[in-house]
Amino acid sequence: MPKIKAVTFDWGGVLADNVFNDLLNFYSSFLQVDIDRLRPVYEKYYHDFLVNRIKEPDFWNNICRDLQKSNPVGNGSLMRAAFVQAYKPHNRVIELVIRLEKKGYLLGLLSDAEAPAAKFFFDQDYLHFDAVVFSSMVGYEKPEQKIYRLLLDELGTKPEETIFIDDLEENVQGARQAGLASFRFLNPEQVQAELAKFGVEI
Repeated sequence: MPKIKAVTFDWGGVLADNVFNDLLNFYSSFLQVDIDRLRPVYEKYYHDFLVNRIKEPDFWNNICRDLQKSNPVGNGSLMRAAFVQAYKPHNRVIELVIRLEKKGYLLGLLSDAEAPAAKFFFDQDYLHFDAVVFSSMVGYEKPEQKIYRLLLDELGTKPEETIFIDDLEENVQGARQAGLASFRFLNPEQVQAELAKFGVEI
């Protein structure tokens, strides 16, 4: 078994709660539109926003136009405001990350996160990752193979030296196709047990 040099994580659903539905509820309330009416319009433009093909003002302009509503968002970031309110870190997982850092492992973050969410992450400065790759930074999203290769390039590791942990099976499978060791996140105890199978003791 190759020696593991790097352990990498998804953000939403692993290092923190997946707050997608909380964000939609926030936007629904702010825009004063039923969430079942908002969701399909939101999802229509979301991919282009996620990979930074359109900026946040255009994202909301498009949504409000389709909903036939005036845009009340203004110049600020509605997504950041929603994210600040909804964000819930998984402190026990973060403790594992800190222990991995102390053991000398390289740490990586790979997340399908929008530009405002990515900025929020960098503003926290609570973890010191050796590589951080967000979809909004690189124009790709999981499970596209290119995004895993970009993570490896940032880390300077080989696929077989790198573990990736995600809460979605399709992203785990994408990582495995790229040659990384990978498993699906369930809880902190399971993460520690799975890491031990790869010779990673923390």
